[in-house]
Amino acid sequence: MSSNDKKQTSKVVDYKKQHNDKKMADHMNGNVVVRQRRTRIPDKPHHSISLWGILKNCIGRDLTKIAMPVHFNEPISFLQRNAEDFEYSDLLDKAAKCNDICDQLAYVTVFSSTTFSTCSERVAKPFNPLLGETYEFDRMEDMKWRMISEQVSHHPPILASNIESKNGWKAYQQLQIETRFRGKHITAISNGYFRIDFENTGATYTFNRPNFDIYNIIFGKMYVDIVGEVHVIGHNAAKGWKATLNYIPQTFFSKQPQRIVRGTIQDIQNNVRLVINGHWNDFITTARVNAVHHENKTEKYDTDEPVEIWKKRLPPPESQYYYHFTSFTCQLNEYEDGVAPTDSRLRPDQRLMEEGAWEESNHEKVRLEEIQRDRRKHGNDVVPLYFEKQPEEFSEHFVWKYVGNYWENKANQDWKKCPKIW
Repeated sequence: MSSNDKKQTSKVVDYKKQHNDKKMADHMNGNVVVRQRRTRIPDKPHHSISLWGILKNCIGRDLTKIAMPVHFNEPISFLQRNAEDFEYSDLLDKAAKCNDICDQLAYVTVFSSTTFSTCSERVAKPFNPLLGETYEFDRMEDMKWRMISEQVSHHPPILASNIESKNGWKAYQQLQIETRFRGKHITAISNGYFRIDFENTGATYTFNRPNFDIYNIIFGKMYVDIVGEVHVIGHNAAKGWKATLNYIPQTFFSKQPQRIVRGTIQDIQNNVRLVINGHWNDFITTARVNAVHHENKTEKYDTDEPVEIWKKRLPPPESQYYYHFTSFTCQLNEYEDGVAPTDSRLRPDQRLMEEGAWEESNHEKVRLEEIQRDRRKHGNDVVPLYFEKQPEEFSEHFVWKYVGNYWENKANQDWKKCPKIW
């Protein structure tokens, strides 16, 4: 065994021991309690590397196809980042209790914006999952939902997720992100599909994702700007209802607050029923419309007093030292017993990076990428186990839909069909 392998093995064993010690503490005295999850990860080491030195020959190219050192990553995968979208799942719980379609759509629309709440501080990219990599996040114990995700395509990179909740809703999402370097900034183009179904109303809602740009790549402090429109479309019992969110581009020549999001909710007669205002990194309000006035080809709304229906939780006081992760984000890569051998938590390069062993992490990242390229070269690509392409009922497109078996396999610890990807 090489010295790097010994370091890697010792770190993983130590991490499992910490997990087992904590689990024993959770169940001391024979009392089963809600698991005490971790609230932080090790601090980020101080490593300096020139991003421009890596990107100067990549103008116009898709960065997802270029091998990048872990220095530009954060120690979670895109599959785990996808689970982070549900940090504010309580908004969907509230939506599930609404009998009024307008109110339900309002909660769903605001929820669609909360997925970007940490982007203003985080500019590092997650690890690109390997084909066949999976990730489960089971929060039935405390948040009443669980998720299974799988990387279903490598070129182009596509992940699919299925989320089931005991609080009256279920969700599905498929995400494909194309990242390009424009010379002065990086643009991430989101080709995503998100669907949420509610039991009480029989309503279904689908929405897209906006793009985001990363600026100050060469000089200054990097920052993220969310741009574009999001359309939330109602189906089934909510057919004809729709919402639109506009993400206003930042400008440093304006005295107005930045990171603004504005929107409206319209009924089946296209009447504006609610207006939405706020900042996607801070808070969002809704206000019921009483009257509409047309002035100089623009619409002015008389509304009730705005009601704040989402407020971003304050980050931990020292989060700047560990990638600006929230407490929820820190739990995404926490070790779990019984997960599939393909789970992101078990990915060695990502685990080594979290523990601060960046040099060893880079070696492992190269090794895993070479294995994947070699498998593809010889026609031995991994076939997705839990999702397959099926027609989407609200459009003419095909999407990757969950076909079951993951949670059953976990209950029986039957992983014989899992590919060896590490």
